[in-house]
Amino acid sequence: MTAPYLAVLTDAQQAVALLNRLNPWHGHNNCPAAAAAVHHYLSTSGAERPAHAEDICFGYVVAGNWTSIANIGAIYTRLASGAEGNHVVMHGIRSETDEEFTVDHYCNLVKIGTEVYLLDASVTPRTAISGRTSITGFCTTNRFIRYEIATQYQVTQEPNPETAHRQECRDVGRSRSLVHDYMRH
Repeated sequence: MTAPYLAVLTDAQQAVALLNRLNPWHGHNNCPAAAAAVHHYLSTSGAERPAHAEDICFGYVVAGNWTSIANIGAIYTRLASGAEGNHVVMHGIRSETDEEFTVDHYCNLVKIGTEVYLLDASVTPRTAISGRTSITGFCTTNRFIRYEIATQYQVTQEPNPETAHRQECRDVGRSRSLVHDYMRH
């Protein structure tokens, strides 16, 4: 039987209401912090964490145990073959020449029952979709060209406001830190 904290995500209305509550900025595009809130919910069997001051900013340092994955189909297959409740944070990477979107976007994928769900608490309207075709369509619409996934994920506020409006990547051990640019998102 599916745990109640997961079952709520299979009903579109309930899932959207939950994603609205989980988004720490309530309506703004803040995908690193929104993905962190959903990750916390999934990792703690349904505990909703209160918003933190660092969730509301224009620069984030994102750390996770990132693994590059060839395509969304491979991520889907990996989760679909695992146990119920398995989840990852997905980092969708776009072309640096894209004028409409930022290079990076973060959302969550989780296996519930026999299906994989994509949860995005940062976009409006909030997104809770299932099925390989729908998830692939979401990724195509968002123009992701590369993917990374993480099972461990943490977001903190960028300490230097001058770097908060440009993107920087640096290696930190096995983690990858990223200062996220929100000027175009």
